[in-house]
Amino acid sequence: MSKQSQIEELVDSFLNYLFIQKGLSQNTISSYKHDLKKFVDANKALEIKGADFDSFLHDINTLELSPKRTAEPRLERNHRQRTEG
Repeated sequence: MSKQSQIEELVDSFLNYLFIQKGLSQNTISSYKHDLKKFVDANKALEIKGADFDSFLHDINTLELSPKRTAEPRLERNHRQRTEG
């Protein structure tokens, strides 16, 4: 299985979890999906690591922040860390 397929599978699993286990609305899940796509696309060229992705999903889930408030700063921080270090 390719890395991209694995990431897509993780995203789908997480979105299903949000819908089934957390009972989030379709609009909220769409927001998560949008932000996760931005995260994956922004990191595609940088060869995203599974640990980064897992950490991102964990932060969203445990902090219970809106997807936009969580993803945007994290995307910026990940990009900054990779380009500076």
